[in-house]
Amino acid sequence: MNSETFLGWLRYAIGRVGRSYYNYSERVYCYELYHFLRVAMFHEAIDKKYPNLFLHSEIIKGEIDYEIAQNLGIMPLGHRRSPDFLFHDPLTTAHQIAAVEVKARQDIGYGECVEDLSKLSELKERYRFNLGVFHCINISNERILQHINRAIEEGVTIDREIVIISVPMYGQEIEEHTIEQLLS
Repeated sequence: MNSETFLGWLRYAIGRVGRSYYNYSERVYCYELYHFLRVAMFHEAIDKKYPNLFLHSEIIKGEIDYEIAQNLGIMPLGHRRSPDFLFHDPLTTAHQIAAVEVKARQDIGYGECVEDLSKLSELKERYRFNLGVFHCINISNERILQHINRAIEEGVTIDREIVIISVPMYGQEIEEHTIEQLLS
């Protein structure tokens, strides 16, 4: 199982969320997104191919002590993290496929944007998630890029391989870039 397969499912799901979900809260949008992710996974018989991989929503990745982390070959997290979606094997660290954060408001602030990007960076670095995705609707990449530039200027460490998937307005094309590509 690879990250590109998951990204394909995510693109499929984003493309099927209806207009009315763009006007609700992040949680309502995420429920619909989760549904279509599961539909995509069902069509590929993921449960049969990979019985230990799960799509979890808002599951808490807790802190573990240093000794356990060493045995697993990972670094402990700075504190508990609860991303919007995780696609992983929850019983091992062998299959950490994707961590996803979602934002559904056009007025996303600097603090919440950087918090999510930092969370994804930490999950990639310390828990070895292959893919970190920051998915936004109702917001332009320019606004996200402003927050990223400010964070970099302030010395915040953000993984430049995080994929930004945005849909500025319902009906517009999905835009997909890594942070590195946005900065170029």
